[in-house]
Amino acid sequence: MDALSEKKLDEHWNTFLGKVPPIIDSVKQLSPSYFQHYTQARDDVLQDNPDGLSLAMKELIFVIIDIWRENPSGGKNHIEAALRAGVTLQQIREAMVIILLCTGMVTYGRIGDELFQHALKIHSESE
Repeated sequence: MDALSEKKLDEHWNTFLGKVPPIIDSVKQLSPSYFQHYTQARDDVLQDNPDGLSLAMKELIFVIIDIWRENPSGGKNHIEAALRAGVTLQQIREAMVIILLCTGMVTYGRIGDELFQHALKIHSESE
């Protein structure tokens, strides 16, 4: 992967998450080819489609999956991206209750509450 391609791929991460997360940077070092394909697939999914999900809803889905998969660092990245994309605290609350209903108190307690508190903090800092 040449420097120009790497810069373009890094721009994807900076656009959607505001940074290249450390784990993604590690994957880039581990396998530049995988990093390139993974980023391109992610870019395809996150593109705006007139009859598709909004970016805000896509980011909220990432949050839900990160809670289910018990990935707090990814969840924090996606909470921040969801809020930047226009997700409201009420939408986050409703998603958290769905997680609570579907996965139970243990999963919510492990990850969900931490992410909800992060959302509250980020939201209050932006006001």
